Amino acid sequence: METQDDLSGFGQADDGSVPEAVTQSIVRAGVRMKRRVRTKSKQAVEVVLEDGTNLTGHIFVGVGERVLDCLNDTRSFFPFLAEDGAMLLLSKRTVAVCRPLDGAG
Repeated sequence: METQDDLSGFGQADDGSVPEAVTQSIVRAGVRMKRRVRTKSKQAVEVVLEDGTNLTGHIFVGVGERVLDCLNDTRSFFPFLAEDGAMLLLSKRTVAVCRPLDGAG
């Protein structure tokens, strides 16, 4: 089986190059593709927004990462999985308090 090096439209930067973050190669239907692989775990938290809104749910932290590390990274927003199953993108600027619920973090 011959693999193609054409990765058109799959994880490419605007200039057509494959970003360094692409870490795993897979072969599917004879086409060599790369995809980003990140291992994250859910951390139960209570979030209080600056307007007083209380949210309970989960944020996603990387291997060896704490909730504090996630909140202090360079991203302006972070994904939050609410108790009701809704996926929200919360702006870090609106978070007044973020408290881990299961003792870690």
